[in-house]
Amino acid sequence: MHLTIFLDQERLDAEPHRFNAILERLCDADHTINCIVPADHGSRMIELDESPDEDTHPNVTRYRIPMNVLPWTRRLVARRIAETLEPNGTEVIWALGTDSWQVASDVARRMECPVALDVWCPAVARRAVRLRGAPIASYMVPTRALADWMRERVDPDIVSLVPPGVSDGQTTEFGLSAMNDGPICLGIIGRGRDASAYAALLGGVRQVVSEYSAVQLFMELAGRAEHEIWRQVQHLDLLDRTSTFTSAVGVRTLVARCHALLLPERYGEINTIMLEAMRDGVPIIASADPALAGIVDQETALLVEDQSATAWAHQLRHLLGHLDEVELLAREAANRVRTAYRLDRQVEILTGTFERMVRGDAFEFGRAPAAGLSDEG
Repeated sequence: MHLTIFLDQERLDAEPHRFNAILERLCDADHTINCIVPADHGSRMIELDESPDEDTHPNVTRYRIPMNVLPWTRRLVARRIAETLEPNGTEVIWALGTDSWQVASDVARRMECPVALDVWCPAVARRAVRLRGAPIASYMVPTRALADWMRERVDPDIVSLVPPGVSDGQTTEFGLSAMNDGPICLGIIGRGRDASAYAALLGGVRQVVSEYSAVQLFMELAGRAEHEIWRQVQHLDLLDRTSTFTSAVGVRTLVARCHALLLPERYGEINTIMLEAMRDGVPIIASADPALAGIVDQETALLVEDQSATAWAHQLRHLLGHLDEVELLAREAANRVRTAYRLDRQVEILTGTFERMVRGDAFEFGRAPAAGLSDEG
């Protein structure tokens, strides 16, 4: 199959390892791929990306294009991209990231081929259902809850349930008892958008540090609320316990070594870092989020129902004071991810969806679990 993938900068930065792993598996299955990413700022050219990269598969041709263009130049840009892609052929277009949707749809319409949109969270789903006139053959969603919401608003036959996957990783070793032997390392990951969610979490930490003085925080800190979150750290006198990094993607090894992972925000987003942590037996405390039901729930994590410092303090004390019970949750999470969220099964479902798009078949929503993955444990 000849597949063209449009990937915007936001998704490229957010999930580079996930995308590269999927790309490699698709290529190993003998698919030919055009991979299109944003050009450097200010560039108006469509350029073949010939930068040396040892990981580049021979089945992949990379291009850089101006992804956000003026409305009156859209047709011209789409025509030029289509002419560039024509020699390699394109049967299906897959658009990842909202900034890629418009140009991918324009090119799909010009090349008369179907396009799939990657819809990775509720906020993006709300934008996707408002699109009009795009030749969309599939909305790819990661969870059953989001799929149910989408099929009430668009043609249910083109809502494709494609739960995310991670590689098998190493054999899990559960070492929560090590928290008794030294610093207690708690990782905090999120998009840094909901300052109140972070304030509740940090307030909970402040309440328990008098009992567990060895607590140290490793916090992903970037996003529109970054300054306000940092002020909360300072106000709560947690500066000497806190180290920050701009993206968990760049410190995957550090995150994997944390004793627990804390997820304060409720945006319904699944990311590879979270799944890899669960796979490797890192306990999770998360704000309860119905959009993540089937992945992060009462069987796999400690949930904070009420967004308050008291609620966070309660679950943090539970984590630190009931290690045997928390270890059982971590084992269940690891088993669920290793069973239901495998990378090879994700690629299997992706390939099946692309093939149905080429044939023009309707996607049978109810048969998603039979195709491989299900997000229901």
